[in-house]
Amino acid sequence: GGVLAAVPLLSWLQAAENELTGEGLAGLHGLEALVTLNAGRNKIKAIPPGTFTRCKSLKALVLNDNEISATDFLKKLKGLTVLVLSRNQLGPQLNPRHFAGLRSLMKINLAGNAIEELPDLSPCAETLVELRAANNALRGVPQTLRRCKKLKVVELGSNRISSWRALAPLTSLERITHLSLKGNPICTWAAEAPEAPAAAPEDGSGEEPDTEEEESEDDKANKPATNYVDKVRELFPKLVVMDGQRVMLKRTHGFKKPEGENAGAEDGGSRRGGSRHRERQPREEGGERRGKPEGAKGRRGKPE
Repeated sequence: GGVLAAVPLLSWLQAAENELTGEGLAGLHGLEALVTLNAGRNKIKAIPPGTFTRCKSLKALVLNDNEISATDFLKKLKGLTVLVLSRNQLGPQLNPRHFAGLRSLMKINLAGNAIEELPDLSPCAETLVELRAANNALRGVPQTLRRCKKLKVVELGSNRISSWRALAPLTSLERITHLSLKGNPICTWAAEAPEAPAAAPEDGSGEEPDTEEEESEDDKANKPATNYVDKVRELFPKLVVMDGQRVMLKRTHGFKKPEGENAGAEDGGSRRGGSRHRERQPREEGGERRGKPEGAKGRRGKPE
C-alpha cells in the first residue's frame, strides 16, 4: 500500500502471477488515475470493500485464474470497458445488480466458472461486442441478450446447451461473426429424416414412372438444415468463424478470395507471385518512401 501511495498518477499496473490475496489490493484505493489493472493468476478470493472506490478511471480489469466467488466490487466500476473473470469460482448465479452499472462494457470474459445463467447485460447493450462464457454450466442465453445488437464474438463452448430454442435470442443479432458452441450437446444435433413417399401405383408396364426432377439451385439453398453445421450457418448467415474454423472466404480489396488459393499476408497484403497489382509503398512523414537510403539516386541518376 505504501509503495503505491508514492505513485498516485500510476495508470497501468501489472501484478499478475504473484501470491496476492484480496488484502494485497488494499493499496489500490488511492490510484485515481489507474486505467488498467492485471491481477490475474494470484490467490484472490474476495475483493475487500472500498478497494475500487476512488478508481474512477479504471477501464480494463483482468482477474483471471483466481478464486473469486462474488462480484459485488463491480458496482463501483461504472467506467469499465474490459472485464476478465475467467477461471474463478463464480456461479451458479450472478447478481444482476452488480452488472447494472457497467454501461460502457465492450468485452467480458466469464469462461471457466460454474455459471448456470448469464446475468442481464442489457445495461451495456449499446457497447458490448464480445461475450466469452465457455466452460460453464449454461443451458441457454437470457432473452435480454437480444438487446445487445453490437455483439460480434460469442463463445459458449463446453456448456450444457441442447436445443436451438435456448439460443433463440442470439439469432436476431445480425452482427455476430464469430460463434463457438463446440462441446455442447447440441453439436450432435441431426434433423429427423423425412418420411419416405408412398409407393406409386403400378401401371402395368412393369416400369416405375420417372418422376424425379433435377433439383434447382434455389431448391438446394432453401433446403432445411439436416446437421449441426448447416443449422448454425442457416441461423447465423454472416458467420466468419464457427467453432474456431473459418467458414467464410477471406475478402481482399472487396473481392472474394478464390478457393484453394494460398492465403496472403494479413490485412489485405499479398505474397510475391500473387496479384499483379502491387500496392504503392506508404510514405513516411516528410514524403519519403519507407526504406529508401539517404543519398539514393533519383530516376535520372541524380541524388535527391
